[in-house]
Amino acid sequence: MSTFENSEALTKMDHLIGIAKELRKGRQNVAAEGLMNEALVICKQLESEDAKHLYQILDELGTIAFWNGKHPEAEQYYKEALETAESATYASHSCVAPILDHLAHLYIAMDRFDSAGESARRALAVRRATVLKTDAATLESMRMCAIIEIELDHMDEAKALLREAIAILEPATIGPFEEFVYLMAQAYQMEGRNADAEGCYKQALLTFESRRGRPARHASCLQDYANFLRQQGRVKDAEKLEPMLPRLNEAVVMEEAAGTSEVYHDLPNTDIYQVLSYPVTIFH
Repeated sequence: MSTFENSEALTKMDHLIGIAKELRKGRQNVAAEGLMNEALVICKQLESEDAKHLYQILDELGTIAFWNGKHPEAEQYYKEALETAESATYASHSCVAPILDHLAHLYIAMDRFDSAGESARRALAVRRATVLKTDAATLESMRMCAIIEIELDHMDEAKALLREAIAILEPATIGPFEEFVYLMAQAYQMEGRNADAEGCYKQALLTFESRRGRPARHASCLQDYANFLRQQGRVKDAEKLEPMLPRLNEAVVMEEAAGTSEVYHDLPNTDIYQVLSYPVTIFH
């Protein structure tokens, strides 16, 4: 392939990848998969195979398979993407962290929490070494790891992560301090430390109320606190909270329609873990 032909192929491949991503975001997975496979063929025909394009294509094919419910196929694509990214760069390069995130997210959906923990911890280690601790991606890595540790009943590890995040975020004027306090409430509740759990629920809810613009998470925290109160036999206290839920749920519907939800839908979310959007910066 000549230099000119190579350049043309790269341009076409970029075009196909861009369209496929937009189709996948619109849940047009069949069309997206077809274009991404076409891009993969072009990538493999290049005179010097473009590793960066290759791992991006494989990662995207993994996400399409994930959305289609083809979990073993998605896992294989993600693993190939990870291997390609590592070969093209090195094992702790920042480009491997998103792929590790995707693998962890997939394993959560598959109820494979040991595997999810391995991927999520490694993604966090990469981010600790490559970006600021206040970076939104680092914070979300910490949150994912804490959720997985809670599912694995590794409560000490989970609480250590949550305390670290809270210490980073408590002085900040913008989020997501309340997310980690909310998780701490759930961790304490699982340990039967009900007074500590209630204190964290109240603190998280106060911050959600003052923050505004995060109705989905506010509603989730409020519902969990109401359920907690009911479990304690405090039905009347729970009933005082629950009339707030319809208003919050209406706001969630409006945000979803406007495309401004605080919950990302780039990957299939589960009841256990939903990817959250944060401000781009915290202190800087």
